[in-house]
Amino acid sequence: MSKIHDVGAGVKMYNVSHAVGEGMPNSKDDVLLVQWMLKVHFNRADKKAMLGQVWKMETLTGTCTQELIEIIKIYQYDANLNIRGARLKLDGKIYPIQVCPGLNQSPLALLNLSVAGHSKFYKAPSKDPSLYSEARTMFERCGTV
Repeated sequence: MSKIHDVGAGVKMYNVSHAVGEGMPNSKDDVLLVQWMLKVHFNRADKKAMLGQVWKMETLTGTCTQELIEIIKIYQYDANLNIRGARLKLDGKIYPIQVCPGLNQSPLALLNLSVAGHSKFYKAPSKDPSLYSEARTMFERCGTV
């Protein structure tokens, strides 16, 4: 189950229990968390054009599809291009934060920072009106308000 992870110095981030992406465990809660965070990231005015007309993150399904893997790769490329010191592999995989050798190599840590800075629902994602009930229930289970 996805959860809140303390990364030190009192900083807490959303984390997955198992990796998401091609050939990864892709548990439903973990995929829902990644989908929600990517949806928030790419809904920013300065990021919408990166997905173009091909990929859209309309509905959170909790299922890892080829489309989600491609969107993760686009996010990884975006982070490498726009975040100083980011060194993400362009592999379409999101690993738990503690598995990565540092925050600049963790797509999920950098995605947390993006969402925290641009979403009023970061601290209480279950209140996001765009969430359907199953995703809202997942956030309630992982300890968010």
